Amino acid sequence: MDLQLAGKRALVTGATGGIGEATAVMLASEGGVVAVNGRSSEKVAAVVERIRAGGGSAYPALGDVETEQGLQAAVEAVKGALGGVDILVNNVGGSIYEGLRDWFSVPTEDFLHSYQRNVATAVELIGHFQPGMRQAGWGRIINISSVAALQPSAGLPEYAASKAAILAMTKALSKALAGSGVTANAVTPGIVLTEAVRVWISAHAAQLGWEGDFDTLQRRFAREVQPIPVGEFAQPQDIAYVITMLASPRSRYITGANVRADGGFVESP
Repeated sequence: MDLQLAGKRALVTGATGGIGEATAVMLASEGGVVAVNGRSSEKVAAVVERIRAGGGSAYPALGDVETEQGLQAAVEAVKGALGGVDILVNNVGGSIYEGLRDWFSVPTEDFLHSYQRNVATAVELIGHFQPGMRQAGWGRIINISSVAALQPSAGLPEYAASKAAILAMTKALSKALAGSGVTANAVTPGIVLTEAVRVWISAHAAQLGWEGDFDTLQRRFAREVQPIPVGEFAQPQDIAYVITMLASPRSRYITGANVRADGGFVESP
């Protein structure tokens, strides 16, 4: 199926690894012109080169969008190279703390920091690019949440709260954009096999005395330790597919939605 993305300009934040890189590559493979954002000039250049080597179109948008200066630098790079964007993928975010903590030990400032990273950064970028989308009468805004928003544990309360805020913010935005031709949706991934997750699984498997190649270990982990109905964790490309689908003009009737790609992890319907 032709997703009708040829020539559509996209900005993907946090696009130098994991879901972000997979999304940038997939959008470009569908004919999109992609601005690759990241904090490392070397990593940004590597992804841009990967896309161009595959026949796609990509430009660097260097800048740490979690800071005011870095966000402005990235926005200026995008506007200089592309003029604006038709598709905004707010992928930057994540936990501000490695590991789990007791709920009562998390200071208030960590809730604020997490909100800044996961919500305010997305809001800032939406503010920069939605006027152009509305003027053009077409656009796609896709915000990345987490299953922690829907099925939180006690160990990452600040992260779960900020990712839940993304869902509410996105729903409100979809209503504010009503009739404009611009849609706003959220994607909620489950556990994705990023490098950090691979290290976590490998370390846990070693503690349990498991043996085998990584694919065998992660499937066993997904059955016995972190049960997932599909029986394995997601690859970044699995999430990128959902994002790319929502970015398509063919998804015009989907807005204000939270599209779960979690392998059935969340227990609610």
